[in-house]
Amino acid sequence: MSARELDAEAAQLRDELTELIAELDRRRHELLDVKGQVRRHPWSVGLTGLAMSAAAIGAIALHHRRGQGRGLSAARARHRAPRSEPALREPTLLQRILGAAGSAAAVYLVRAGLTRVISSKPGRAPCRGTAAHDARDGRAGRTRRAYNSAR
Repeated sequence: MSARELDAEAAQLRDELTELIAELDRRRHELLDVKGQVRRHPWSVGLTGLAMSAAAIGAIALHHRRGQGRGLSAARARHRAPRSEPALREPTLLQRILGAAGSAAAVYLVRAGLTRVISSKPGRAPCRGTAAHDARDGRAGRTRRAYNSAR
């Protein structure tokens, strides 16, 4: 193979890799687009929310039931002989899962709220790399090479 053939093959491979990376980036944006996922899969999102709510309610009910089952005499015994140190119990698996889910939901809600506040300010452009930003620049759906060659 000559040097020109190697250069041509390298350029072709670069073009293919550029297209693959652009497609992966497009799929990543599509996957992480929460609003789009909710629009495409409303039943799944609803059922997931229902299941998480049921799990949270079940955990609260179970905790309440266990506390009620000890009875009044156990509560009196605790108050008569206070311990020098309160015993710390490690959270159960369900409590850990619910805590992680609650934290993730709180982070999502705060981030979504901040994004809405920031993007609603007049004269402010959306974050770079978003579909709105790409569409504004006229490069939505194009690879970087195609965008640069059109310039």
